[in-house]
Formats: sequence, C-alpha cells, structure tokens
Amino acid sequence: MDMLEIRKSAQELRACWVLCNEYLQSAQPWAVLKEDPSLAKKRVGFAFCLLHSVAIMSRPFIPELSQKMLQMLGSEQGDMLPTDAKVLVALTPLGGKLEPAEVLVQKIDDDEIDVLEKQFSGA
Repeated sequence: MDMLEIRKSAQELRACWVLCNEYLQSAQPWAVLKEDPSLAKKRVGFAFCLLHSVAIMSRPFIPELSQKMLQMLGSEQGDMLPTDAKVLVALTPLGGKLEPAEVLVQKIDDDEIDVLEKQFSGA
C-alpha cells in the first residue's frame, strides 16, 4: 500500500480539482458574456476540457461519479487521458445544448462529518 502512495495521489487529484475551480472563478465567463460572447464561449469550453480531464483522473477513486461526469459532458472517452490538447478538445463536444445537471455530490453537514470521522478513523 505504501508503494501505491494512495494518499499522495488523492492529494494531487484534489489539487487538480482546486485548479479547475480556481480557473472558473478567475475566468468568470459570466462576467464577459454580454461584452464578448466569443471569449465567454472559449472560457467555458476550456473549463469543460479541464473538467473532462479531471473526470478521467478521478476514475480510480470515484468511478461511478467519474462516469456520470463524462456522460454529462457527452464524452465517450475511455480510461486514458489524451496526450494532445487538440484531442482533448475534440473529445469534449462544445456548442450543443446542455441539460440542467443533477447534483452529483451532496453537501455533508457538520453532524455527518462527525459521524463519518468516527466511523472511518480506525479507532
């Protein structure tokens, strides 16, 4: 188990999720939509490409959620990350109409956190 470095891998995956979120918050496609729809479209498209990549990277940890994310993105990508940005963009169809997404991950309240910490603390 030590050789697999699961904890380190999970931390790196979380860092990728944080980067995706930070990109979207800094790019703010909603803020430029009226003034520059083309720029807003590019920013949203890039965000979807990032999400697509992270969905694939998440598969070993959360396979069902990963698959749901890829389906919501309209992707039929397999387990491998594209090594070329053009391939990634081609795998993330843009320009179509997205249906409202279901909530994929429910928020955990403080009481549930306490119960889960006790349950999985190993004590």
